Amino acid sequence: MRKLSYAEFLVSKTRQKLILLFLLLIPIAAFSQKGTFRTLMQIQGTGLSKQFKPYELCCDLGYNITDNLYANLRYENAIALFKENGIKDYAHSHIVGLNLGYVVYHTENCNIGAQIGYGSNMKRKNSDWKYDYYEAMAFTDLGTCKVKPRFGLGVRHYNSRTNLYKDRTIIFASIGFGINW
Repeated sequence: MRKLSYAEFLVSKTRQKLILLFLLLIPIAAFSQKGTFRTLMQIQGTGLSKQFKPYELCCDLGYNITDNLYANLRYENAIALFKENGIKDYAHSHIVGLNLGYVVYHTENCNIGAQIGYGSNMKRKNSDWKYDYYEAMAFTDLGTCKVKPRFGLGVRHYNSRTNLYKDRTIIFASIGFGINW
């Protein structure tokens, strides 16, 4: 067995310390999590523009990381109504996304927070319009029971991946309910 040089010895000691520190931090991170699950059903859309009216039925399944921070997986059944050059059309899409949210103000009766999200239909063949979306929204959850109504207002950008429809940015409203397990 060869003898380690001083530099190799320091690197190996530093590596050992970093591994030990990482192993000691795992229980801290595990016990600091709230560890509860959440579901959310909501409808969101806009009627402000005459050329483009998207409506989404959203179902989220998420995890409460802490009392204030959560992450959701989202499935959307989306219909977009278009009116371009006097011709009315619609597109139907199935979207999968990810949301990350933070509750800024928390009381027994009301939560106020913000959420960001990304979604895509991942080149599904059964989607009429292929796009990615980016969104940011503010929301409020009301009530004291496990089932809470949710109201939200946000901005969403649709990044079209086809030449049929152009990119769009909208302001939307949402209404729904959430269940914390």
